[in-house]
Amino acid sequence: MKLTRWTIIFATLITLVGLFAFSLMQKESLLKNGKTVFLRLAPVDPRSLMQGDFMALNIDEIAKNQSTATTKQGFLILKLDQKSIGVFVRWQPTLTELPSDEVAIHYNKDINSAIKIGAESFFFQEGHGDKYAEAKFAAMKVNKQGEGVLEDLYNENLVKIRP
Repeated sequence: MKLTRWTIIFATLITLVGLFAFSLMQKESLLKNGKTVFLRLAPVDPRSLMQGDFMALNIDEIAKNQSTATTKQGFLILKLDQKSIGVFVRWQPTLTELPSDEVAIHYNKDINSAIKIGAESFFFQEGHGDKYAEAKFAAMKVNKQGEGVLEDLYNENLVKIRP
C-alpha cells in the first residue's frame, strides 16, 4: 500500500514537471518562431508606473477600443504597418484566416471587463526602472493561433531598451 501511494505521488510529480517543461518549450518556440508585433503603449499614471521591479503596461490599441469588445474572449485583430506596428482593426469571437498584413492576438476579459492579452506587465531587474520609463512600444511574438508572448520593451525609435 505504501509503495502504491509513493508511486502515485511520484507519477503526479513527474507529470507536473513534464507539463511545465512542455509549456516552457512552447513559449521558447513562440519567442523563436513567432511574428514580432509592436504594440504602442498608452500613458500610465507615473505614480503607479513603477512598483518595485515591474512596469504596468497599458496597450494603446486596447485602451482606445476596449469598450467595443462584446465577447468575454476572442481575438484582437491588428493590421501591421511597414514597421510591424499593430493598429486596431476589430475584435472577433473566433479565429479566421487573415490577410498577411493582419495578426490575431487571443484575449480574455477579466472580472472587471478589462481586456487581457498576456502583456499587462513587464518585469525587470531592480534599479533599472529609469531606463524602462522611456518605453513607447511593447514587442510581442505571436503565432497563427493568436497565442502571444511579451518579448521586450522598445523606445520611440523601435530600439530595444537595454539596461
